Amino acid sequence: MPLIVLNSQKVPGFQDIRQKSKVKRAKSQVSLTSSFFLFLLFSFYFFSLLLFSFYFLLFSSFLLFLDKMKPNDLLERTFNFGVDCIKFLRLLPNHQEYYVIKNQLIKSSTSIGANYEESQAGSSKADFRNKVKISLREARESNYWLRVIQKIDDLKNPELDRLVQESHELKKILGAIANKQ
Repeated sequence: MPLIVLNSQKVPGFQDIRQKSKVKRAKSQVSLTSSFFLFLLFSFYFFSLLLFSFYFLLFSSFLLFLDKMKPNDLLERTFNFGVDCIKFLRLLPNHQEYYVIKNQLIKSSTSIGANYEESQAGSSKADFRNKVKISLREARESNYWLRVIQKIDDLKNPELDRLVQESHELKKILGAIANKQ
């Protein structure tokens, strides 16, 4: 015959079972809370580590980009071309016919670099293109005056030949840039 208990207070040992059940529930809630806290802590740590790794990779790739980025070689070439022309012209004799040529060559050879330098800070693509085209015209003029000196000068001069070749190369490079734009 089954025993039906209406009041759990009267059954001996039942109170202990209810008490143990409450303790187990409390422990599981504490365990659940601490597990959730650990999950949040781990998630924050993992996210921080992931974010740090991302920024580290981004920064290191930026440093590699800066390391690989070369200075503008054409700026350096046009500058050196102007300086080399001035140094070469100091070696020419002070005859009447060289006076005009020296003046024109100094202006045109240094203007190549000055205009190309200015093109780098152009306010628009049209401004950039215009300055490069001016540099191209000055390179053509420099090439012209160097060839005139070559024809006037009776001696073979390796420095003059190098300057003519450099002016020819600058013409090609600047022409390619001007046509590309």
